[in-house]
Amino acid sequence: MVTGSLDAYYVGEPFAAQSLKNGSANLLFNVEEVWPSFICNLVIVKQSLIEEEPKIVERFVNGAVRSGIWAEKHPDEAGEIAARYWSQPADLVQYALHASGGRTLYDQYLPRIEEMQEIADLMVRYKLIDNNKIDGLVDQQFAKNVDTGHVEAIEDIFQGN
Repeated sequence: MVTGSLDAYYVGEPFAAQSLKNGSANLLFNVEEVWPSFICNLVIVKQSLIEEEPKIVERFVNGAVRSGIWAEKHPDEAGEIAARYWSQPADLVQYALHASGGRTLYDQYLPRIEEMQEIADLMVRYKLIDNNKIDGLVDQQFAKNVDTGHVEAIEDIFQGN
C-alpha cells in the first residue's frame, strides 16, 4: 500500500521496478549516476570455511560468476528463475532486467579493495562503525581463478568445477 510517507529512497531490484511499474514512484536517478560501478552484491564467506574447505568456496564462487555469464546470455530464463527465489511475479523481474537499460552488469565479479575501503570510510564518517579497517575483508583469489569460458547452457555453469 502506498502511503506517500517517503520522499525518496534507494532500493534493490525488483522492488524499485515494482514502484516504477505500478506508478507509485518516479525515477529521480540511478545509483550509477551517483556512484559509477557501485557494487550491489557480494559473496561473503567465513575465513574458517576458506581455510577448511577451499574447494567448496571455489565451487561456490565459480558457480556465482558463471551463472552471471549465463544470465547475461539468457535474461528471460534467468528472470524466471530469480522470480521463483525472490517470490516475485516473473513479469516484474523481467521488467526490472530489461528496463534497466544495460545497467545490470554480469561481468563485474572481482571485488575491488578500493571500493570496500570507500564504503568503510563512509560508514565511519556517518558513525555506522567505529573504524575503517578492512584488512582481510577482500579475498580475490577465487574470483581471479574462475574459468569464464564456454557458458552457453545452464548445465555449463558447474562444468569443470
